[in-house]
Amino acid sequence: MRALVVFYGHGGAWWNRWCRAGFRHCFIVLDDGACWIALDGTLGRARLKVMAASDFDLAGYYRAQGFTVVAAAARDGPPFWPLILATCVGAIKRILVIRTPWVLSPHQLFVFLQSTDFEPTRNTSPNPQGD
Repeated sequence: MRALVVFYGHGGAWWNRWCRAGFRHCFIVLDDGACWIALDGTLGRARLKVMAASDFDLAGYYRAQGFTVVAAAARDGPPFWPLILATCVGAIKRILVIRTPWVLSPHQLFVFLQSTDFEPTRNTSPNPQGD
């Protein structure tokens, strides 16, 4: 299943002041074949929203809004690390089956998704700073 991980520079949690500028929050958008569905895991709760039809260039739309976008693929299988925080990063790690316990912040997730250790297609924003 195609997925987009979207990063941006504002968030509502108290710990965001320690996050890197441009990477204070993230969410994932999944293409189910008919439409893009956003899952925004924030402050311990998850919000789902149908965003657009599958043929819409959602990555281009988010980039035009100044967000950093990484294309990925949702995978099957249980996460190896059983304790995942109920944060935006934790929700994305569950969906993408990321088994690295040290990826905790949105910027760490961005770096991990860009690494050669992770398999999905990489498609990043033209502005890697996310600012």
